[in-house]
Formats: sequence, C-alpha cells, structure tokens
Amino acid sequence: MTWRQVFAQLIDEGRISAERQAAMVATLQAAQSETTTPWFIRVFVGLSAWFAAILLLAFLFGMNIFGISFADGNPSALVVGLTFCVGAVGIRWLLWKGVFFEQLALAISLTGQALTFMGVIIWTSSGSNLTNAALALIALEVALIPAYPERLHRFISTVVLVGATMLLLGEQDLQEGVHLLVIGLAVGTLLIWERETWLATTKLEDFTRPIGYALPLAMFGLLCLSFIENDFITLWWISAAGLLLALLALEYVVLRDHGVDVRTLPALGLFAVTALLLVPAIQTPGIVAATMATLLGFRRSNWLLMGLAVGFLAVFLIGFYYNLEFSLLVKSYILLGTGVIFLGARWGLTRWLHREEVQA
Repeated sequence: MTWRQVFAQLIDEGRISAERQAAMVATLQAAQSETTTPWFIRVFVGLSAWFAAILLLAFLFGMNIFGISFADGNPSALVVGLTFCVGAVGIRWLLWKGVFFEQLALAISLTGQALTFMGVIIWTSSGSNLTNAALALIALEVALIPAYPERLHRFISTVVLVGATMLLLGEQDLQEGVHLLVIGLAVGTLLIWERETWLATTKLEDFTRPIGYALPLAMFGLLCLSFIENDFITLWWISAAGLLLALLALEYVVLRDHGVDVRTLPALGLFAVTALLLVPAIQTPGIVAATMATLLGFRRSNWLLMGLAVGFLAVFLIGFYYNLEFSLLVKSYILLGTGVIFLGARWGLTRWLHREEVQA
C-alpha cells in the first residue's frame, strides 16, 4: 500500500481532512525531492573535517601570525575561535551546496570551537580550573546547534555539549550528577523517536533527527564509565533505576499502541519480568540502556539505532568482563541472571501470542 492509498483510506474513514492531506502530501513530496548525500560520504566528510581541524590547530599553535602566538598563552585565541565559528556559519548559509564547502565549514567550525575552549582557559589564567571553559563551550554549542544548518554538525555539537556538561560536573565535584544526565538523555531519546512521525511532517526533522542519534550515543559513552575503576562515581543503581523506568514506559506505549490492555496478566507479567532486570543490572546500567535502545530501534524500524545499541552492548560486555572491580563469579551471576530473564520473557510472550492466535 502506497502512502497515497493510506491517505485516501484515512479520508474515507474520516480521520483526516482533505486540507490536512494536501499539507501532508506537499511535505512528503518536498522531502522526496531533496537530494541528500549518502551517509558513508558524510562519515568520511566528518573524519576529514576532524583531521583538517587538528592540522589547522597545530599550524595556529606552531606559528607566529601577525605577532600573535597562541602557544605563548595569548588570549586572542578566544577571539579567533569565535570568529572562526561565525565564519563557518556564514559559509554554511551562503555557500551551502557541495561536499567541499560542507567539509570546509565543518573544519573551520571545529577549529573555532577548540580555540574558544582553550582561549577561555588562557583568558581566565587557570589551566586547572575548567569551569569557565566548560560553561563557554556549553553556551557555544547551544548557539551553534540551531545556527549551523547541517545534520552532521548538529550531531557533533550535541555530543560535545554532553561532554562539556560532564566536564562541568567533574569540575564542581558533582560526578554523581552523571546519573541525572544519563536519565535525561534516555528520556530525550524516547521523546524524539516516539514523535518521529510528527516531526517528519514539520520543519523540525533536520533539527531533531541528528540530536536523536547523538543523545543515545552520548548516553552510551557516559555509561562506559560504569566499568572504569574510579572512586568518584559509585551510585550506578540510580542510572539503572531511571533507565528501567524509561524502559517500562516504552513497553507501556508499545502495548497500548498494539491494543493490549496493560491491566491483563500477560502485560503485568512483562512489566514484572522487566523490573527483575534491576537485580542483575544494579551496577551495570548499560544492559538496561542497550535493551531500551534496541526495543526503540525495532519499534521505529531504525536499523542504525538498533546497530548502535547492539554495538554498545558488545563493547559494554567486553569492558565489564575485564573490569577488575567484580570477581568472575559475580560477573557470571550477572550475565547468567540477565540471560535467564530475557529468555523467560521471550518464552512467556511467545506462549501468550500463540494462544491469542489460536483463540482468534
């Protein structure tokens, strides 16, 4: 069934008006007419932009330009960095067509962000206190996300924004605040992807879609800290509990959208089995996060999101296995318990679905 036939059926059923159909058709036709660069080309553009930014930074800090040397602690790096960021935005708005200009603007922007960050450190004359630099980078990224009209840049800016927020928490000795940050990223991921269909009919998709990929990736990165030995972040059960609530909320929405009464015994059993994940994952919240992202990706038929979740789960399990904080016996219990819970949930759901098919 084509989308035109879907719209015709919706009109016949009285679910949408003819005016609403015309607006939706115009939106879809405009989206189909846009020529987008393949994703693998964008990946190489991003990598080349990072490489170009590193070379440009090395050149600026190694040369004496017009009597200005950034390596000598000159705060002019801040001014040059902000100028680079403004120039990159200008290039992207005025000369937006072509991979060359995309790469040029992206490299200039990344260089400007790095110069701004280091320029604030030099300007405040405090190389050990990164609070001001983190705040400046947060403000810069918040401004660049809407100002720079390109998905890859918005993706990078979102990841950098989360990293700068974590740096700020560390500088303020609030490392345990990472749990609130993880939960916020999970909630943001759910909200964006659950509203994907509505966002596709608006002009917000180019703004929210890269953020929708950056939020789970940043969340996965923060959760990798759980298997790195440190004395600053220990209350990982907070992240596990928050992620479990997000997973339960997602399951509730999925069951409701499929017409399943959440008060029935199978639905309540699914919620109970999911809640059992908190036992083996009390100090390994990455398992719950990967489960949530995988379910969300499967629900939205988003293979990239599912791939990120599965890839993170593999990295997390490898890192968890080599973590010296837990003994091999404890690790085996955690992995065994998680596997039993998942297999039990699959067995119960399969039997319930089979019974529903027989009754139908």
